[in-house]
Amino acid sequence: MPDSVESTDIRLNQQVAALDAFVRFTEVVGSSTGPFELAREAINVLDTRFHDASVAYYELENGLWKAKVYSDNIPAELLAIVTAGLPSDLPVIAEVLRTREPSFIDGWKPEQGGVEHSEVYGATALYPLIVSGEVRALLSAGLKFSRRWSQRDKAVLRAVGKSLTLALERAATSERLVAQNAELEARTRALEAFASLTRDLSQANNLQTLVRIAQDVVLSMLPEGYAVFFELHGDTWRLTVQSGDLRNPALQAAVDAGLPYASAGNLITPWTTRQAFYQDEYDTKTDNLEDLVAHVGTTATLPVLVGGVPVGVFAVALFDTRRWAPIDRAVLETVVRNLGIAAEGVKGAEQLLERTREVERWRQRYEVAVRGSGHLLYDWDPATDVIVYGGAAESITGYTTEELAGNLQDWTERLVHPEDRAAFLREVARVVETGDAFRLEFRLVRKDGSVRDVEDEGYFMRDDQEQVTRLVGLVKDVTERRQTLAALRRSNAELEQFAHIASHDLQAPIRAVTSFADVLARRYGAQVDERGQMYLRQIAENGEHMKRLLDDLLTYSRVTSEQRPFVQVNANLIFDAVVSRLAPETEALGAQVTREDLPTVLADAQQLDQLLQNLVSNALKYRREGVAPVVRLTARRDGMAWRFALRDNGIGIEHQYFERIFQMFQRLHGRGQFEGTGVGLAVCQKIVARHDGRLWVESSPGKGSTFLFTLPGA
Repeated sequence: MPDSVESTDIRLNQQVAALDAFVRFTEVVGSSTGPFELAREAINVLDTRFHDASVAYYELENGLWKAKVYSDNIPAELLAIVTAGLPSDLPVIAEVLRTREPSFIDGWKPEQGGVEHSEVYGATALYPLIVSGEVRALLSAGLKFSRRWSQRDKAVLRAVGKSLTLALERAATSERLVAQNAELEARTRALEAFASLTRDLSQANNLQTLVRIAQDVVLSMLPEGYAVFFELHGDTWRLTVQSGDLRNPALQAAVDAGLPYASAGNLITPWTTRQAFYQDEYDTKTDNLEDLVAHVGTTATLPVLVGGVPVGVFAVALFDTRRWAPIDRAVLETVVRNLGIAAEGVKGAEQLLERTREVERWRQRYEVAVRGSGHLLYDWDPATDVIVYGGAAESITGYTTEELAGNLQDWTERLVHPEDRAAFLREVARVVETGDAFRLEFRLVRKDGSVRDVEDEGYFMRDDQEQVTRLVGLVKDVTERRQTLAALRRSNAELEQFAHIASHDLQAPIRAVTSFADVLARRYGAQVDERGQMYLRQIAENGEHMKRLLDDLLTYSRVTSEQRPFVQVNANLIFDAVVSRLAPETEALGAQVTREDLPTVLADAQQLDQLLQNLVSNALKYRREGVAPVVRLTARRDGMAWRFALRDNGIGIEHQYFERIFQMFQRLHGRGQFEGTGVGLAVCQKIVARHDGRLWVESSPGKGSTFLFTLPGA
């Protein structure tokens, strides 16, 4: 009997370890976007579940499937092979790539599979991880002491593979969103800089001042580096304007002294070709300066043209290597082009005035672009009802700018979806009457008949007498963004549903374990020695702890899965109900749990109840020895929201743990000191986040804690 109990306890501990690994994997899947981190947690789950298994995660690199993340127990000879890479035509890989379905092989034979040094495994499996319709990676598993896959083991591998696939899809979606946002931010910064540049250039009255303004604008949008402007004096390049430190006194001395014409290839090229010259990786031999410029990573040199004739070379050097992206080149070339225009205008007051007016018109258009952050640019003259188009007109609509030319009626009938035309015309009528900005989302019908979702933002331009001269705006294609966000929401929903179902289904076996342990204790307790009694107690205690873990995990998942609409909720009533439920505990502890008059908030009543109960229960639990708990809830206005503060006189928290306590399954004390699962505050955090609020703590050890959170006012 003791051996049986001990075996049961071992199995239970294994189940606890598997559950812990699964919980960590679920937590990482819900928050991480790194494929290797996700793969590592998936492998940990499978390693814990299959104690005799080796698991590996492969990605395609240079035509070979290479193991990037793997179990620690793979034999060295085999590890060298899989990390070096396996070909796609390997039979087991080729089959999975062809069927796009998991492959489970019983009775594995290395000579048939084509993988040397794999004879240690009796059964193998390969799972394709498909992202955006393509096999992004492979997940392999090999069993050392089993020659067949049970249906249960197959189900476990499929579940982990599916969850990892969903997480990789979410990671890919997040990467696309980050890239799109970065591009948008770069464009916005460029347009803001153009607005500043055109304004400042119009106020300068000499070439050197113009160049310095342009240098400051360019350096503000790029990583660390410097900008220099050279003019050709005879056969020597003379430095006339510099912004930034060259980081080498010898280099500074050399350029101050002047560079021979023939030796400075970086300057000769733009001077003679009248074209910009970019080096993503700067060749130090270009200017025959060798060691003096070893710290320079990337350069760009552009000719400044006045009347088509070069007057100098505008050079930018960055200390790190950088690929000059199209937006970078557009920024530099536009700045230098405007610099040339301004320099030409310096020649005479009359020319300067005309150029200033032209620059001002472009400044206004670019300021609109900054506000709209769009793609298709239009300019409507209400007096003539003529619309002029620019920007990415053809890529968004399918029509060239010449085909689009026309009036407002042509625009409406040709581009606006029939079901959206009434709303479009109403918005046009409103802004014409009020002079407000035009903002509308509608469906745009392209030339080929396809439909795209777009955002339209337009602004009225006025003359010196405040008379409306035109409506300038931008149309931005948001179809991909909406589809991406929808896919991300679906992916997150599937992950949360997976966690909910998995944790729910695990409750039945846990109940069975604890029930049988109880039966053993009651019926055969007298026949079991003291050590056996201890094992039975451990089974019961661990089983109860696992049940609490699962209950808390379900509670955590329900914050999102069981959402109810927000309504006006009297916080006084919710708090009083919580205190009433906790009355037996507060009376036993001699605790004082009070509140001041609380506001009505816009919230999910059940979740607000859960939030307050978790916080009050925590305050009662983490009390000082021999000191009756004192807990008080207050609230103060914080803009449109309410800031609540729950203060206690408990043991307090050290500053370095202020963030950690809100993470899933993070505990500062052992179960022997304070019972709990480490989920309660994570649930609170998720509830507050769902209400667009914040939750944080202020505390000092031995002086109690104050948990603060914000909720929207009713």
